[in-house]
Amino acid sequence: ESPNSTPIPLPSASFGGDAKSLTIAPYIIDQIDFKENIHLLVGGRLDSIDFKDKLTNRERDDSEFSPMFGLLYAPTEQLSVYGSFSRAFAQPSPRVIGQKSPEKSFQLETGIKKHFPNINGEVTLAIYQLSRENIPIADDSGFTQQIGNQRSRGIEIDFAAKPTSNSRAIATYAFNNATLTNFKESIMISLAPPAFAVFDRSGNRPAFAPAHILNFWLNHNLSERWSIGGGGNFVSSQFIAEDNLFEIESRLTLDATVAYRLRKILLRLNLRNLTNKITNHWF
Repeated sequence: ESPNSTPIPLPSASFGGDAKSLTIAPYIIDQIDFKENIHLLVGGRLDSIDFKDKLTNRERDDSEFSPMFGLLYAPTEQLSVYGSFSRAFAQPSPRVIGQKSPEKSFQLETGIKKHFPNINGEVTLAIYQLSRENIPIADDSGFTQQIGNQRSRGIEIDFAAKPTSNSRAIATYAFNNATLTNFKESIMISLAPPAFAVFDRSGNRPAFAPAHILNFWLNHNLSERWSIGGGGNFVSSQFIAEDNLFEIESRLTLDATVAYRLRKILLRLNLRNLTNKITNHWF
């Protein structure tokens, strides 16, 4: 090997850094009331990021203003409708190889909230779209690069109620349709001589992004000192990498809790996965 040649980094054996990132982010938010039932929220945040990595001798100074708008309309005391738009700006991890461009995101959301006085509860339904650019993704060779863009579209439903003075019930469901809108993965196919192949993963699902998540819980106060609760958690199947070759099956676990209040001390026993197994193949 000649003295001027550049060594080829090997996966999991060539990472190093001594990085520091300083972020200054002043923000301002103002609520404007047009009527008693119409409210406008206007704001913004100015991010100034100073990034330095002594080991790789890399420096970046980035700044950007991220606006935020929200509108709430309540035609009745039990019903309200809202919509919002926001942007975000963040410095990536020091593990990123290459330019280390700031990560940007854009989110649109609209929803409705309904209150039910007879059960002292409310339901919130939200529909959203979140787009992220320059997201860091570890490829098959073990290197993290900012070569991915991602879009998530979905709905969220939240339910909370207090049907009696001694009980409370909550349930949340989320559907997330996440897609890699742009991601080309570089895979090492030979060490001697070093050779790489590029595979287009655009259209695949991001890693560890299940489509369905459901949580439910019921808590009941037996007395001033004793309370019990129980519920469950469901997560649908998910991929472990952006190539979508290997999948973790869906799971459902059931949990419970028992609590006892002794003056100002609360003693709680949490029981996780009561059945000691995972029920799958729901979706």
